[in-house]
Amino acid sequence: MATAAQKTPVETSEKDQSNEMISGMVKAISDAKRVLQPRRLDLRENVVNDWVVKVDSGVTAGDIETPKFWQHYTNVLRRGDELRIDCVDGSWTARGRVLAVGPREVMVKVLDVHELEVVSPDVLQVPSGYTIEWAGDIEMWRVRMDREVLKSGFESKGRAAAWSHTHAMSQQK
Repeated sequence: MATAAQKTPVETSEKDQSNEMISGMVKAISDAKRVLQPRRLDLRENVVNDWVVKVDSGVTAGDIETPKFWQHYTNVLRRGDELRIDCVDGSWTARGRVLAVGPREVMVKVLDVHELEVVSPDVLQVPSGYTIEWAGDIEMWRVRMDREVLKSGFESKGRAAAWSHTHAMSQQK
C-alpha cells in the first residue's frame, strides 16, 4: 500500500469522495432533526385537556403552585394539561400548566395572573368598624358591622367598599 506521500491521484480522489459521503450523511441526519418528524403533529383535543378551576377566596397563585394543593386530582390531571383558574369572588384569574403528576401531588406552573378588579386604593380603605368579606356564591361580597350583616350581594369587593363608605357617611349625619 502506498504511503501518504506516494498516493496516486485516484486513491486521493476515492478518500475525498468517502469523506464527502460521510459528511453528507452527517449533514442529512442533523437536517432531519430540524424537520418535524411524523407523529409529532396532533389535534390539541387529543393531547391536552383544558380545565376550568374555581378556587376559594383567599387562595393565591403561590398556593396553586404547591404540589399538595392538587392532591385530590392526581388521577384526573396529566402532564401538559392547561388550567384556567378563576377565584370564586371574581377578583383574579390565572393560567397554569401541569408539569408533572405523581401519586399524591401535581406540579403546576402558573403562567400568568390577572387582577380583575380595578379599585382605587382609597375605596379599599374600609371605614373603621366595617368588615368586607366573601360569603360564597349566593351572598357574594358582603359588608358587616360588628356581627351584623348590613348588606350582601355585591359582585365585587370594590362595590362593597364603596357602599360601606356611603353607609358610614349617612351614619355620621
